[in-house]
Amino acid sequence: MPLLRYPVSLALVLVALLATIGVFIFARPQYRPAVQRTIDMSTRHHYTSAEVQRVFAAHGLPLTYARHMGKGDSYLLVLYEMPGINPTTQLYVHLAGPATKVDWGPKDETSWEQRSANLEIHYGGPNELMLAQVKAAASELR
Repeated sequence: MPLLRYPVSLALVLVALLATIGVFIFARPQYRPAVQRTIDMSTRHHYTSAEVQRVFAAHGLPLTYARHMGKGDSYLLVLYEMPGINPTTQLYVHLAGPATKVDWGPKDETSWEQRSANLEIHYGGPNELMLAQVKAAASELR
């Protein structure tokens, strides 16, 4: 048998092969999703779209565009300032209906976000003056 003529080499190859298999079996990364929780909006204070639009307009931020998803009291309304939503830099407000169950997902660490009552307020732009206006309006909606 030709393999038995070189027992040290054979042992080294087997050890290297077993070590490689061990790395792939025991040291592989595992997916661990972020802990999220579903929120029942029927138990929270409910702001209407008119209230949210009035507060933001009072701070110079008219939310004149909207996208409605869902029906009845189970809906999600997105209010935003410009047509064509850009989720990374634009100001937008998610407004959940009173019978909606939502999971806002993980917070965007690159933008400013506030979640309160039935709202998620998001601004990711570079304008510091606008961010101050957004924070002022959001503080009235706590």
